Amino acid sequence: MPILTIAGAMLDTGFQQARELAEALAKESKDMKLVIEEIQEIPWKARLEKLKKGKGGKAHENNSGCFVTHSVEGYIGEATDFLVWVKTRYDKEPTIDSKTAATVANERFSAYRKASGNEFCFFDIKFGDGKTAKMVFEVNTRICPKTSKNFVQLCTGEVKEKGADGSKLHYKGTPFHRIVPGGWAQGGDIKSGAGTGGCSVYGKTFGDESFTIKHDRRGILGMANKGPHTNGSQFYITFKPLPFLDQSKVAFGWIIDGSEALAKLEECSTKNQRPTPDIVIVDCGTL
Repeated sequence: MPILTIAGAMLDTGFQQARELAEALAKESKDMKLVIEEIQEIPWKARLEKLKKGKGGKAHENNSGCFVTHSVEGYIGEATDFLVWVKTRYDKEPTIDSKTAATVANERFSAYRKASGNEFCFFDIKFGDGKTAKMVFEVNTRICPKTSKNFVQLCTGEVKEKGADGSKLHYKGTPFHRIVPGGWAQGGDIKSGAGTGGCSVYGKTFGDESFTIKHDRRGILGMANKGPHTNGSQFYITFKPLPFLDQSKVAFGWIIDGSEALAKLEECSTKNQRPTPDIVIVDCGTL
């Protein structure tokens, strides 16, 4: 039996429109098996590159949030190509419009968050060009509950007492003070923003909780430190897999949305690894 595969990013409206149509088609058709692969935005970028391998022609031009293939007919295309393919082959129109698809995407993301049992935080990051971009993080509260709580409370600013070093326990208004090309972006110095300070919500520092989560992809979120059991408020976000950090730094989450912001961090101009001009977290919190 032929297999139709619809892969895409959960928050992409084109993917959701294609998925809804494919599911309706599969219910009516007896001659097709449907496979749906739905993932978050940041891992989708890496997955898309893998899907392109072994495919010729236009597949390599697909940089969208949806990738459709058929086991007999081969590569079909992006979401819009799939809609045309269905219309031509089955004379069937889309089951939802783009506005409804956006609502569906948000509903499915909300369901994903609830089912995960994890916390979700965001940064609104202002770049040197004056533009702001958002990052959304999933922090693993099951594997790293203490580390996650520290990050979440620094995002919300809910701890009103001053930190052990006299700093305000809040990431809002703090810069990314270090960019390591091909490595990571680092921020979270809530004391001065220079990269020399910061403290946790538990006191000056706290211990390494777990090395279970690996630095195996782009967008991993972890605690920067000065050695074993010296975690404070500083964090890093990886630009690529960095396995050499696996047994020395505690990774506790990952970016699920915000590829534009991560790319701008990676590509920013620096002087001695310091972004010029400053890149600042202008707002942060939980979803």
